[in-house]
Amino acid sequence: MKKGVGAINQDEKLEDLEKKVDRNAEKIDANAEKIDANADKIDELAELVRANAEKIDANAEKIDANAEMIRALAEMLRAHAEKTDRNFNKADIRFQNLENWVHGLRGRDLEKSVPQKIGGHLYTKMNLRNPIMLLSPLDKMHKSIMSALYKAGDSGLLTEAECTRILKTDLILKAFAADGKETWLALEISATINDDDIERVLESVDILRRLMGIQAVAAVGGYTISDPQAERAKNSGVEVFIFKSP
Repeated sequence: MKKGVGAINQDEKLEDLEKKVDRNAEKIDANAEKIDANADKIDELAELVRANAEKIDANAEKIDANAEMIRALAEMLRAHAEKTDRNFNKADIRFQNLENWVHGLRGRDLEKSVPQKIGGHLYTKMNLRNPIMLLSPLDKMHKSIMSALYKAGDSGLLTEAECTRILKTDLILKAFAADGKETWLALEISATINDDDIERVLESVDILRRLMGIQAVAAVGGYTISDPQAERAKNSGVEVFIFKSP
């Protein structure tokens, strides 16, 4: 029996549908394979991420360990620097003490030699001659000063500190001008003349003027003096004697 035209069209449509279904199934299978492949890639990526996370954690631990080592080293360096500073400070103090000791020895040697050296300087700078030592490291205190100190102490003219200042003055002398006029002089002596010497001798001269009722000249003597201190001495009316260093 022959099929009608309608039946033939339906058969063709069914065939077309079957082909489409087959093609879709193939596409679905292909997509399923792609999905499986992507899933595998995702798993691989996840594994890589996990491995990288582990490396990051391991590196973080190393960084923390290194940071701790750096802190420990920094503490060691700080302690070493402090110790070095202390040692340098001790060395500086010892050197300064040694320098002061040597300076003191030179100053004491100079104090003992000045009474023999001062005559030429007095004549050259101040036109004074025939110095008489009233108080020096090599001579006993002149009785005129001793007697005046006793009276000043008893009467209250001078304080105990002022009497002590006179006694600690390195050198007190009197010398004479060509016409016989007498000049008193108080002298502080240091190897290197400094501000303290100028201050002390100014104080000594002020006390000496009140003690003896005379005009006295303040002076400092030594091997060296800086320009600022020389200027200060000049402005304060203090004579400066520079002696030749041995």
